[in-house]
Amino acid sequence: MAAPPTGSDVSAVWLRASAQLRGRARATLLLAVLVGLAGGMVLAAVAGARRTDAALPRFLARDRTIDAVVELPEAGLQPRPDPLGRQLRTLAALPEVAEATRVTEAIVASPDPAGSTGRPRNLGLLPLDTGANLIYGHPIVVAGRLPNERQADEAVIDEELAKRRHLWVGSVWRVGAYTSAQLEQAGSETPTPPAGPTVGLRIVGIVRHPIDLRPPVTAQDNLYVNHGDLYLTPAYWHRYGPDIARYNVLIGVTLDRGPTDLPQLATDVRRLLGPNAGVGGVDPGGGLIAGPLGPVPGLRRAIRLESGALLVFAVLGAVAALLLVGQTLGRQVFLESVEYPTLRALGMTRGQLVAVALVRAALIGAGGAAVAVATAVALSPSTPMGLARRAELHPGVAVDLAVLALGVPAVVALVAAGAAVPAWRASRKPATTLGVVEPAGRPSRLAGWLAAAGFPPSAVGGVRLAFEPGRGRTAVPVRAAIAGAAAAVCALTAAGVVSASLARLAATPVAYGWTWDVSVGGFASAPEVQRAAKALDANAAVDGYLGVAAGEALLVDGHRVEVMAVQRGKGTVPLAVLEGREPVRPGEVALGTTTMRQLGKRLGDTVTLAVDGGKPSQRLLLVGRMVLSAGPLDNAIAPGKGAVVDIQVLRRVLPDVPQVMLVRLDHAADQGRAVAGLQRAFPGTVVRSIPHPDIEDVQRVGYLPGVLAALVALLALGTVTHALASAVRRRRRDLAVLKTLGFVRRQVSATVACQATAFAVAAVVVGVPLGIAVGRWAWRLVANSLGVVPEPVMPRSGLLVVAGGALLAANLIAAGPGWVAGRLRPALVLRSE
Repeated sequence: MAAPPTGSDVSAVWLRASAQLRGRARATLLLAVLVGLAGGMVLAAVAGARRTDAALPRFLARDRTIDAVVELPEAGLQPRPDPLGRQLRTLAALPEVAEATRVTEAIVASPDPAGSTGRPRNLGLLPLDTGANLIYGHPIVVAGRLPNERQADEAVIDEELAKRRHLWVGSVWRVGAYTSAQLEQAGSETPTPPAGPTVGLRIVGIVRHPIDLRPPVTAQDNLYVNHGDLYLTPAYWHRYGPDIARYNVLIGVTLDRGPTDLPQLATDVRRLLGPNAGVGGVDPGGGLIAGPLGPVPGLRRAIRLESGALLVFAVLGAVAALLLVGQTLGRQVFLESVEYPTLRALGMTRGQLVAVALVRAALIGAGGAAVAVATAVALSPSTPMGLARRAELHPGVAVDLAVLALGVPAVVALVAAGAAVPAWRASRKPATTLGVVEPAGRPSRLAGWLAAAGFPPSAVGGVRLAFEPGRGRTAVPVRAAIAGAAAAVCALTAAGVVSASLARLAATPVAYGWTWDVSVGGFASAPEVQRAAKALDANAAVDGYLGVAAGEALLVDGHRVEVMAVQRGKGTVPLAVLEGREPVRPGEVALGTTTMRQLGKRLGDTVTLAVDGGKPSQRLLLVGRMVLSAGPLDNAIAPGKGAVVDIQVLRRVLPDVPQVMLVRLDHAADQGRAVAGLQRAFPGTVVRSIPHPDIEDVQRVGYLPGVLAALVALLALGTVTHALASAVRRRRRDLAVLKTLGFVRRQVSATVACQATAFAVAAVVVGVPLGIAVGRWAWRLVANSLGVVPEPVMPRSGLLVVAGGALLAANLIAAGPGWVAGRLRPALVLRSE
């Protein structure tokens, strides 16, 4: 058993450690800052992922106010002084009901920009009872306040409506209501002026509900993307009702035990109000304004992607920090180990030498942990990310004590391990090596070639400093510097490839399955489809079109899959095929990449298509792998998820007709005039290309590769700075000899600059090709997960910026060490050496 350390052992360790700290205070401070910045970024990412995950559940927990809605068809649409008043009192008396209140949707219109007849719009969300204004939930108040329920002219709007109509808190917005007699006209596609009361609504607040978390598409205005909401007050109903065109009145119900009481409520409603009364739960992700059981499409999945991206960033950042900072720590210990034989000869043990390294590492770790905590807290306002940021109830500075409690000791422990392991290895050098002259390293061939070619002595000397690591007291961590710089160039190049490829994808509709120019219509019957087909057939600007029906999840080999059925019309509209071909016969099917992978199928296999409920199944031949898009019709069909069949297949299991037409225009025609003609023929339903929400979700986290690359670049800058400072300190004898031979101060500084330039050139030569390969590989992973066309982009201008930035950064870093080297006094240096 080893003897416990004595007072003299501790004194020896402390004396040696304090001497090292005094002599290398700047290097110690630099390493502590590097450790802190890297650790802070990692801790901030982990804390941000936790905050991102928690934002939506907290919002939903606060926002939800009702558990179910009751709908009675007999409520009708005609004016009544007290619609569903008796039924409301009946429901309120049920033992499981805590509260019941009524709400409807008034059909209102505002003047169009030209000031003509106005445009109908179903956005007047109207509670009928006092206290019912929060039936829609407890929103985030983005600006202003909630309305006073007793004021008929007060209203709040969501952010989309504010942007579309250029409204803000304090605006007065004149809105006219349609009368009950105008109900059919108000719901038609042809604008009709409202005959009901016109009210100057004072906008007192702008609010955000869970359904508003996705940023609105305000570049287009049609019924598929226009979801702006206006929230009126019960006083509006009491003053201007009941002769207001409206949709059916719903009764919102809050239950004593929440969704647990839904079965009992359904039983009591059927018993008391008749079998035609409907009861539906309210999804917390959509609320009442999304309709009963109407979820926000992909919202939770999008936020999971954002938090997962932060965790991946944290892991990759931690690995990069361990490699670069750990390598720098190890090289520092190795440089200091040149004195270990002398210390061993003076009586220090291996344990004491390791303890000396640990004292300095503990200070670096403690300082780095403090910087990491400050960095993590300072970065906390930048989280949550993306959609979760819009759901955060308390944005700003946040301190995640759990993450910090685990992260601080982890930083200290990792720094200690990064110094202890190389110190233990270096301490094996025995005292008998004292005085032994270590052999010189192999000279740089490149430096020899440059000298033979007649390059200036400063350039030759800089290349020697860059590529000759030296031995013993002249050893410099040049390999670590080159590796760090190459890693930074590689990371920046890869991030540029991924970012450019993502931007190209978003700007190329064909790549995400939108192979047509516009979609038109919102058809509900066969006669509507026939009239639309005749109009498109007669339009000379239409090159081709096909009808699409979607919105049904069928069973494909027992798995629920969203199915898109196509009916071909005039001309051709080729779909985006990745492999194989489109299905052209009723016995064929094509799948998205993700769906095909989940089903374990290949081209030429057969799949079974069936419907819940006993209808016979069909066997279909898998003929293609495609990039799927149903236009604006169904976001559940993603580029990589879903199936495509001929519409005859769908009609065998579900009677349906095309709901929209996907139209390809003649590119020789005037595109603006062609679209304007379609808008007149299909008002309010012409939709131009829109990236799928899955692509927008990836775009929202698309900056993270760049942030990771910036982190790697920052650590690499620290590594290069450390290498240049070490070179000036350890090669000062060589620099002094150069000054003795006639170098002036400017030439010595130029030698250090050439050393930094050599680092940068080597990093670019190695890092750029490797970064291109890594970026292409990473983008193919992303593209395959999305199911889009995997075409990576290599931005030449971006590559030039990376290469030029590396050279510029290296020379800026070299300015300080070069200035120090230029001020060396040869006599003092040579005498001390």
